Amino acid sequence: MYGEPDIRGKLHPIYDPERLLEHQLSDAISDFCENVDYKVKVVNLSFGCVNEVWDEELGHQFLLAQLLDDLAFRYPYVVFLVSAGNCDPICLLNTVEGIEQGYPDFLFDDRFRIINPGTSALSLTIGSLAHEDAAIEQKNSPRELWTPIAKVHEPSPFTRCGPGVNKMVKPELVEYGGNLICNQLADRRRDNISGKLILLSNDPTKLFGTDYGTSFSTPKVAHMVGLIANEYPDESANFLKNLLLQSSRYPNNLFKNDIKKNLKTMGYGLPDKDRALFSMDNRVLLFYEGELGLKKFDVFEIPFPQEFISEDGTKIVSVVLTFNPPVNRNRQDSYLGNKMSFYIYHGKTPEYVANKYSAIDFNLDEKITPKELDKYRLKPSGSSSWGNGCHQKGLFIKKHGVTHEKNPINSPFTLVVKNMKKWFRDNSYLQPYCVSVVLEHSEEINIYNSIRTQIRERLRIRP
Repeated sequence: MYGEPDIRGKLHPIYDPERLLEHQLSDAISDFCENVDYKVKVVNLSFGCVNEVWDEELGHQFLLAQLLDDLAFRYPYVVFLVSAGNCDPICLLNTVEGIEQGYPDFLFDDRFRIINPGTSALSLTIGSLAHEDAAIEQKNSPRELWTPIAKVHEPSPFTRCGPGVNKMVKPELVEYGGNLICNQLADRRRDNISGKLILLSNDPTKLFGTDYGTSFSTPKVAHMVGLIANEYPDESANFLKNLLLQSSRYPNNLFKNDIKKNLKTMGYGLPDKDRALFSMDNRVLLFYEGELGLKKFDVFEIPFPQEFISEDGTKIVSVVLTFNPPVNRNRQDSYLGNKMSFYIYHGKTPEYVANKYSAIDFNLDEKITPKELDKYRLKPSGSSSWGNGCHQKGLFIKKHGVTHEKNPINSPFTLVVKNMKKWFRDNSYLQPYCVSVVLEHSEEINIYNSIRTQIRERLRIRP
């Protein structure tokens, strides 16, 4: 990029005006990703087009966002991450008092929607959380005169929100990117330095600087992906993203467990490196990576230890599905060329479930499932909008009791992964995907060894 000075002499980055931005970005990324010596596993893109805000009425994907999806499809072993973008609430609310009273509701205003290229479907889009809510004294401004807009762990007051194209979950993840801690001086808002992150400065006259934004939360997640890739250097982007999404949790209860608002502002939550890399006695991760044809399904048996079902406490079953389909921005019906989904059943053998799915005509309805299995299906908690994209995470939570509707929860447990054709015409196409299941119990019970014993001869059925 080139440095262009403003009237005060401060440099601002611009792209070469003689070439299309899309061509410049494509060439830059391809030069790195196609050089085998670099062994690139992560591409971080902390930039956005502030004048291109996503709106369902647009009807089609942004050009730059599709470019990222095309690159992610071309380089299936590279994880792409892009910032959600920032929006200053002063554009909606003219005073600090107005911003304080309007938070967090103003985050759902249309002007706070994701910007291009944050709507990229195959990239992980990253939002921001507040890292601090205590002001420091500044010149002529005691601490008590400063107003923190968000509390620690809550969505940053400037972070942009989803959903994305075809109501996909965007952003998928969040990290700490700063807060607004401010006061009013006449008609001007002043920001306290404690709401900003300490950063290396790009000003050659000083070593450190301060700032806030999703441009700084995004590389934190990129760093975490790099740490996971160090442990699994030969694994695909689907696998790396899957582990990262499985590790995420909501660090606050701002929206009182309103899953729709959580998904719009924080996606699936805050990722955790240790949870991504390690199992524990009471938390076990199982995964499979493979390929699946169009209008086909895979069936897996999930080993549930009896103590996981019978012991009182909160039981969490988390399923993450990641895949990298072809895309087309000119398709109004579906941006994705094919769509995958998953279902969990209890009390019926994998063979029984596979037979019921084999009897379905998938040409009739992409959402169709066997009616005979409906009463045995575990229903995910909250909104179903997590199933619209290619980074899906469903949580199945049971507290204390062991009943599920009218039927007690009983093994065996069966996972079905389905791949439905949208507009993609190549019937020989095999979709790469990764699916994982985490079993987690609130009590300190050892389910790890029980599951390890059961999966020595894990059953898998391919119809």
